[in-house]
Amino acid sequence: MQGNGLKLFAEELQLKFALVTCRLDDILTRDECRNSLDQRLSDWILRLGFTPLLLTTGISNYQLELIVESIKPHLLVLSGGNTPGEKPERDTLELNIIKLAKERSVPLLGICRGMQMLGVAEGVSLKAVAAHSGCKHIIQGEISRCVNSYHQYALDCIPPGYVGLANTDDGCVEAISHKVHPIMGIMWHPEREVNFLKEDIDFVLNRLFGVSDD
Repeated sequence: MQGNGLKLFAEELQLKFALVTCRLDDILTRDECRNSLDQRLSDWILRLGFTPLLLTTGISNYQLELIVESIKPHLLVLSGGNTPGEKPERDTLELNIIKLAKERSVPLLGICRGMQMLGVAEGVSLKAVAAHSGCKHIIQGEISRCVNSYHQYALDCIPPGYVGLANTDDGCVEAISHKVHPIMGIMWHPEREVNFLKEDIDFVLNRLFGVSDD
């Protein structure tokens, strides 16, 4: 089905598409590098109200623009996995996505690495942090509660053009939102909760679309 046909089909079924980036995993036993996505993130995006479509590395900026133009996605998602700088081809794709999101005002959510990439796009460095991987901690700010944590690096500061929404007790930025564009980032993984939390759903929907999950 061609792009315009997919768009018309989606409109007929009232589907709202989310374009989602994948992590890159080297499978040495098969001499492969795989684009992959945690099934839980796919399930969480569906719970958010969107049908996920995966974007793989190797897509040129021109191809990305054609995809966005033909499908007219309601949401872009930069998923977790891979530290920025580890897989340059993924970095390039996601930097192009961030640029396009700003140019076309497409809502964008960055999760963990995805939020790091929002900072990288604005020239912000990453700093190594301790006790932020495989644990839970309290964040305070616009959203205040206990969240999971699976990262070893944090943004060195709030990126230019963004506001901070939540911090940890040790001063790490845990959530940001763009001052002009519908773009936000969170450092925790809402998809890794045993039961998806309404607080996460409402936080994202309210920040990006001005609605809640009611």
